[in-house]
Amino acid sequence: MKYIVILAIIVVPALWFRHQTFNKIADLIASLEELEIQLQAAVRSGDFSSLEMITQHSQEINRSYPFLAKFGDFKNVRREYLNHYDHFINQLNSVYKELEIQSRVNNLNK
Repeated sequence: MKYIVILAIIVVPALWFRHQTFNKIADLIASLEELEIQLQAAVRSGDFSSLEMITQHSQEINRSYPFLAKFGDFKNVRREYLNHYDHFINQLNSVYKELEIQSRVNNLNK
């Protein structure tokens, strides 16, 4: 009976927390993929008015990463998340650099 109580009080909530954390990280990765699609659509259309919103949203996603998911058996999932985030940030930076270059070229042509 004592072991059942220990299971109910300690193990079950720990497993629930682990499951919820994995789901949260999967949702964050899906959000990053959605932002990547929005960024690609903005680049294709040439309408860069949404870049600031995309940048802010990506920062919010990174801030909402669960603190405790940085430790323990979450390492592989964290690595996957960081790979997605780094890839997205690299794409965003390249868009900003291209816009800066276009701006400089336009200023030189004036």
